[in-house]
Amino acid sequence: MGENAGVSNPYAPPEDRRRPTDDDSGAHETGPSAPPASGPGHGPDQGQNPPHAPQLELTPSGRNGLTPPGATPHPTIPTEPVGAERARRSARLFGIFLLGAVALNTLPEPARAVALPFVIAAAVFGIRALVLASRAHVRGGLVPMLAGGVAISVVWALYLGTLVVIWPMIADREECMAGALTATATDECTQTFEDDVANLRERARG
Repeated sequence: MGENAGVSNPYAPPEDRRRPTDDDSGAHETGPSAPPASGPGHGPDQGQNPPHAPQLELTPSGRNGLTPPGATPHPTIPTEPVGAERARRSARLFGIFLLGAVALNTLPEPARAVALPFVIAAAVFGIRALVLASRAHVRGGLVPMLAGGVAISVVWALYLGTLVVIWPMIADREECMAGALTATATDECTQTFEDDVANLRERARG
């Protein structure tokens, strides 16, 4: 009996084979591993910012240093040498006549009226130089200087012209004031001068 216990029974049913576990079945049923998902937050570039396209530096005019299609370029007009030289020559004559008028203007009245031809000549040459400089496209401070000088010359010529016109009235007033011994006589001289000026203004309007 003890011997039979150590001998296996050939008629006994085979042992139950080990069944696959759920983990093993899942491993067999699962196909090939899926590729890593692409997109933001996945893959080897996870956490890195996508590359940006290089930005173009715009010029103050709103362009990248190039003229866009359809735009008309604005070329710089060159200075005309012959016209510029003529303008400078007229500008020099303008300055000479203007300095002469300034020197003559220091004379007492009515001698300062002789400065009127110099002022008129300075205004004429100044206007001519201004026109020539503008046509020749002269750059720099020549054009502004001529414009200011011409304006001063015109106003000065008007003043001297008015002085020449009313000088007889001024001479009469000076003679009257020299012989006035009282305040009443002085007032009468002043009133006569003002009446003469008013009559002259009325004649100029009429």
